[in-house]
Amino acid sequence: MLGVTHWGRQIRFLLGLSPSRRYTVEEVQRYLRGETGDSEDPALRQAIERLPALLGDPRVRRRYEGFQRYVEVLPRILFLYHRGMTPGAISSSLSFLATEVGVETVIWITSEVVADTLNRAA
Repeated sequence: MLGVTHWGRQIRFLLGLSPSRRYTVEEVQRYLRGETGDSEDPALRQAIERLPALLGDPRVRRRYEGFQRYVEVLPRILFLYHRGMTPGAISSSLSFLATEVGVETVIWITSEVVADTLNRAA
């Protein structure tokens, strides 16, 4: 059974309309890192601002399974990452036994969550 989204894409293609914008994890990571240059993507900014609400969703929380302590300090991790700190430097600044791999993984999962949210909305 084909869904409404499938038919919408087909109609958009037949009418010659461009496909909706797709966000990648790497693009979200560049945005989180502050590497956007002069261009600002309002949809991406709004999705990042809604991140605390997204983290309330149990399906999203499951994606962070095993990284609960990192999620508790996720705002700090993202702030430091945006300020240019490396995952290794961020992990050493956290009060619990955090690892560089853990910080990298949480940033990657967060980027996936934001990209998936934006791509579903498109």
